[in-house]
Amino acid sequence: MAIYAIAYSGPGYTGKVKTLSIADDGTLSAVIHTGTFDSGDGVYSILAPKIVHIFGDVYAIFYAGQGNDGWLKTITIDADGIIGAVINSWEWNSTYGVAASPLLLSGNVWAFAHTADSINGPGRITTVNIADDGTIGAAINSGDYEAASQTSAPVLFPISGTVYGIAYGGPDGDGFLKTITIADDGTVGAVINTLEFDTDDCDNPSVVSLGSNVWGIAYGGPDGDGWLRTITIQDNGTITGEATNFEFDAVQGRYPDIASVSGSVYAIAYYGPGNDCWLKTLLVESEIGSLNIDAFGGIVPRLKNITGNIWAITYQGFSNDGWTRTVSIADDGTIGSIISSLEWDTAFGKEPSIIALAISAGRALGNVAHPLVAGAYI
Repeated sequence: MAIYAIAYSGPGYTGKVKTLSIADDGTLSAVIHTGTFDSGDGVYSILAPKIVHIFGDVYAIFYAGQGNDGWLKTITIDADGIIGAVINSWEWNSTYGVAASPLLLSGNVWAFAHTADSINGPGRITTVNIADDGTIGAAINSGDYEAASQTSAPVLFPISGTVYGIAYGGPDGDGFLKTITIADDGTVGAVINTLEFDTDDCDNPSVVSLGSNVWGIAYGGPDGDGWLRTITIQDNGTITGEATNFEFDAVQGRYPDIASVSGSVYAIAYYGPGNDCWLKTLLVESEIGSLNIDAFGGIVPRLKNITGNIWAITYQGFSNDGWTRTVSIADDGTIGSIISSLEWDTAFGKEPSIIALAISAGRALGNVAHPLVAGAYI
C-alpha cells in the first residue's frame, strides 16, 4: 500500500491537496487528510496545479492563481499523508502564468514551460532553485521558445543530457515540437530545431518515450479527435521527422494522458465519446482494447501505475466532482473491470495532479511534474 497526494482546483475558488492510500490490489482508501495551498479570491479558479516532490516531506505546487498569475508554493506532507502549512510562496508571473509543466534539471534546479503574459501569449521556460527545506529562490533565467502565440498547454520533457523537448499548441492552434538546451545551472539556451507536426489543431498534448530516440505525442487533434504521432529526435536535438500517425479515437479524444504498459503496449486515458472518461490500450498503430471508466463524464484524466498491472485514473467527473478509479491492464494490453472507486471531493475536483508520496527521507529521482508515469510526460 502507498499513499498518494492529489493537488487540484477545489470548491470556492481554492487550491486543495488531498491524500489517500491505494493498496497493491487497487483498493482505494478513504481520504486521509485535506489541506489548502491557496485560499482563493472568490473570483478566479485555481488553474492547472502540478505537484512535484522536492526532498523528504517537502513538495511544490506550480499553478495559476488569482488573476491567472503564475504561482509556486511549497508545502509539507508527511509519510502518513498529513498535510502541513505552506512553507514558501513565489509569484513567478504577476501578469499571466498558466499551464506550467515543471521538470527537475539537476540538484535543486527546476525548469518549467508555461504560457506567459497573456492568453495565447508566448511560450516561455523559466528556471528556479527550490531548496530542500522548501525555500524558493528568485528566477535563475528565462527564455521564450514560442514568441508568437502558445494556444495550448506545453509539455517539457528530457531528451538527452541538457537537451529538452517541448510539445504544445502554437500559432493558429497547430501542433508544434521544439528542442532546446537548458544547462544544469538553469541557463536557458536557444531553440535547436522545430517541427510542425499537425497543421490543423493540437490541444493538451501528452508525451511518452518509445525508446530508440522515438517519442509518441498523444493529443486532441482536428474536430477534437484523438491522435498519436511518433517522432524521431536525435540526442543532439535534431528532429528527423514523423515516423507514424494513428487516430486512436475518431469521435473525441481530448485531454489524453499516455503511458507505457509493457514493451510496445501503451495506455491512454482521455475525455472521449459521450464526454465520458475512457481508457484505451494500443500498439503504436492499432487498438488493443478500451473501457469506459465513467459513463457520467470524466475530464482531464491522469493515468498512474500503482504497482505491476494495477493502474489508477484520477479525473474531474460528473458535476466537477473529484474521482479516482483503479483497473488492471495486462502486459498484452487487456483491460480488466474497475477494481475500486473513490469520490475524493463531492463538491469540486478540477484539473487534478497526482503523485506518490516519497518513501524515504531523500530526494525523488527522475521526478517530473505531471509526475513521470512509466516514461510519460503531460
